[in-house]
Amino acid sequence: PRFVMLETIREYGVERLKASGEADEVRRRHARLFVELVEKADPELGGEQLGHWLEQLEREHDNLRAALRWALDSDDAETGLRLVRSLWWFWYLHGHYAEGRGWVNKVLGCCGQQATPHRARALVGAGVLAFLPCDYEAAEKYLDEGLELSRGLGERETTAMALQVLGSVARERGDYERAVARHQESLAIWRELGDVRGIARSLNYVGFAAWLRGDFEQTTACCEVARGLFREQGDKEGLVWSLLSLAAVAHYTGDAARSLAL
Repeated sequence: PRFVMLETIREYGVERLKASGEADEVRRRHARLFVELVEKADPELGGEQLGHWLEQLEREHDNLRAALRWALDSDDAETGLRLVRSLWWFWYLHGHYAEGRGWVNKVLGCCGQQATPHRARALVGAGVLAFLPCDYEAAEKYLDEGLELSRGLGERETTAMALQVLGSVARERGDYERAVARHQESLAIWRELGDVRGIARSLNYVGFAAWLRGDFEQTTACCEVARGLFREQGDKEGLVWSLLSLAAVAHYTGDAARSLAL
């Protein structure tokens, strides 16, 4: 069930909660509940249940904001980092770029230089949310820091993610050779980890950079494999990107019918 009330009643309830002396404990428990939710949702944001989890996170967005505000007000670094490290992909997929970037930057700013896996993943998120509005300098700063930290901690998955996004930054800056190299380095780690979703994404990114530099053969080889893996994983967003890259190759090689179909 969900509860809705008049604003004046809500304000009165908040006053009574404060008077009870239990406000901080209630807010701490509230934040813990939503940390559990986002950590459950995080691994599902690339599979067949993507739509369900995005809808649920959007429905709870005000609760998530409240949990983040409490973490910042309470200087609870771990809770703040756990929230943003699991939420940045949701913010990306639902277009909350500016808001997500604001939260991640605030949490990173209040958490000192903690050398934790949560901070490493949050730094990658900060890099992605800076990359999307084309703030490449800030994106590289966050991603380089996240890469260094994740390597030092032995966090291979986060290392692969950082390399993957650094490849995308290089691509958007027109350095296609560096982009392909970064994506291939990321791909090697995903293969070591046996992470099919990561393998598919890195293959697709290699293909994307390859068609931009005119290597249509490499694009087709990579993106056809990626397309099959995305279908197997139920990753609709990834599938769309692979189809677009294959369509671009068909367009630039003069096959308009295939390009349209893709």
